[in-house]
Amino acid sequence: MEIEKQAAVLTYVKENIASIVFKPLHAGEQEIPDIDKLQKMEQVLREDPGLFLSKWGRYLPRDVLSQFEDLQDYEVMFYLRKLVQHDSPSASPPASDSRTRRKSSKTHTLIHNRRFEYLKRHLRESSYFSDETMQMREPMLYEQYVGQYVSEEEKNAPFGSDVNLVQRVLKDIDRDYVNEQVKMQKEIQAEQEEEEEEEEEEEEEEEEDNDEDIATNESEMSHNGSTSFGGAKTFSSPPWNQMFNEKEKDVESMSAFQQSQHDEFVRLMEERFLDGKDTEFDYSAVDYNEEYDDLEEEERDIQERYFDSEDPQDGNPPAMSVYTGKLDY
Repeated sequence: MEIEKQAAVLTYVKENIASIVFKPLHAGEQEIPDIDKLQKMEQVLREDPGLFLSKWGRYLPRDVLSQFEDLQDYEVMFYLRKLVQHDSPSASPPASDSRTRRKSSKTHTLIHNRRFEYLKRHLRESSYFSDETMQMREPMLYEQYVGQYVSEEEKNAPFGSDVNLVQRVLKDIDRDYVNEQVKMQKEIQAEQEEEEEEEEEEEEEEEEDNDEDIATNESEMSHNGSTSFGGAKTFSSPPWNQMFNEKEKDVESMSAFQQSQHDEFVRLMEERFLDGKDTEFDYSAVDYNEEYDDLEEEERDIQERYFDSEDPQDGNPPAMSVYTGKLDY
């Protein structure tokens, strides 16, 4: 970033330091002096403009933000697009640029970590990951890992006394929706499997006609066909009657298996959230919010980037102005 543009940004920051939140304070933590804030903010601006925008860009007016627009930097453009609501053509560096790919990966990691922090703080112990709400979001995935192992008696158990009439009606509607979705998906799956089976039979017949050793060929095709068909199944988990033969497995084994399947289902649902696949969730409230950054990890990353930038042929560190080289925000 050009020195003149840095100066313009820092001038505004200095004049408005009282209205800029330097960092969230923990209980009992004291605010550091303004001069220390300015020194640290100047260092971050010089070394990592993208990080500067992620932390303090929200406090800058558009004319100050425009000082960053000439930087061909993926992370900078990522935050500028959000802060000024403007998608500039210059915001997309060439896809072949290896530096762009590194910045893209860095931003992806930042977003993923913020989502994970939000998940831990607000979602993991909430109704968002209850069986009912997860089943509504992904009926077929729930059926694959949980539902197919639940007896009809459990599925149709009567409502408890604490469930009022309105709640019962809504739950019945949800239950009907889930059942319809599962039924439809199973029908589609059955049709696909039937088509695949027919195609395999046709292929077997063609190969048998061209093979002199029909018996050997039939044996090989039977083996290959069963392998191919098995791999095409949507449900990777064995059916209930295969896993647990009523009289051969005890209740403890059944419970352990069901719990492991349930845990795997929850893990997959958390992965879907982290990957941005929950379409009804407002990810922008998390992705652009530095409140969900791991500040200690971020500090270590900045220090590593700083020391990595030192000239290996020069035993002296680069000019640092008045900085100590250690960041504690």
